[in-house]
Amino acid sequence: MNPHSRRTSSPVKDSGIPALVVGSILPARKARGSLTLASTLATTPTLHEFGVIVLRYVNETLLETPREKWEEWRAFLRGGGVAILIGVDQSIQRYAEKLIGHGLPRLVEQEGETVRWVRGAHLCESLGQGMSYHWSAAVPRAEIGPCPVLGRNGAGDVVAFEVRSDRGWVLFIPALGPSGRDQLVLSVIESARRHVAMSREQREAPPWIAELALASERRLQAEREVLSNKLRLLTAAKRILYEDGGILSRECSRVLSEMLAPSGVTIAYKEDEGAHDIEMVGGTATTLIEVRGSTGPVEVGVVRQLAAHLKSFSAATAEVRGCIVANPHRLKPPADRIPPFTAHCKTESEANRYCLLTTVQLLDIYDRFLQGAFTSAQFVALLSCTVGPLQADSPSWARQT
Repeated sequence: MNPHSRRTSSPVKDSGIPALVVGSILPARKARGSLTLASTLATTPTLHEFGVIVLRYVNETLLETPREKWEEWRAFLRGGGVAILIGVDQSIQRYAEKLIGHGLPRLVEQEGETVRWVRGAHLCESLGQGMSYHWSAAVPRAEIGPCPVLGRNGAGDVVAFEVRSDRGWVLFIPALGPSGRDQLVLSVIESARRHVAMSREQREAPPWIAELALASERRLQAEREVLSNKLRLLTAAKRILYEDGGILSRECSRVLSEMLAPSGVTIAYKEDEGAHDIEMVGGTATTLIEVRGSTGPVEVGVVRQLAAHLKSFSAATAEVRGCIVANPHRLKPPADRIPPFTAHCKTESEANRYCLLTTVQLLDIYDRFLQGAFTSAQFVALLSCTVGPLQADSPSWARQT
């Protein structure tokens, strides 16, 4: 056994579920029977041997935790273990992937002592026993998502919550005051032991259960597939904010095609043919589109290149237009992309009656199109009537704060 750990007989009811307390939470004399104390994760016995782990959060000690201990931690959660992290702060987010894989909501820096525990929540019968607490981080109430809430502060922000990881649970709770802390920790451990014991009593589902498809289940799975596909496309579309060259042109072509198809407008990717990048045909008009990425404002050269393409283009429609989709300052966040075009670029595009559209604007329109807040017909009208830079409010995610 590690010299930093001790194990003897427990003062609480021994349910046979081994528990580990890490950090200076309990005095050494409390280590008994199935209760083990250790100073850090790095100095503990094999983690997946335990059913419950109580950890006093200290940024520096987690920073020093070796990789093999994190592997044991993941095995502990896969086995259905319950972890209680005490006294977390904003820095816990840097360990989110190691602690839970994904699903940790955003924590902001706050301080206070008031905790309103949620009646009936996991371990609430132990946590809400008149104990004093201190919290130094909270999840804004609108951002908690699907995570079960254990406790809130006076403003309604979440200061205690839990996250499911594999088959296990990770609970995040505020720091504990000294008065009555020992008994509270032991009570929480016993409640968590009961939870683990009940989970282990559940039987494995027989193979035929997976073959039973309820009508509502099929509907939800179909909806999930549709949403998953939309999310995949939207994630791919965000590439237009930082790419250039052929990758940028192809993704812009895909986005335009998806939005304009309902209006009967066809989009053809032409860059591989050594011509203009994209060709848009709808009704009596053909629009040649040049796509350009830049680490600064987009220069006038792209306007002149589009003019050369239009001069040599033989159109099958009565009207031919020009449009430029630009990704200026592509290595900067959207809020910092000022100005998007040089003065010469704007002047010559207006003189040629070309539409200037940034990838930030295109992505915002695509986002609203997927929400049903902007139609294909509206986009066609916007492209046909815009001369020079498109005048539109920046989306919330592209504004300076």
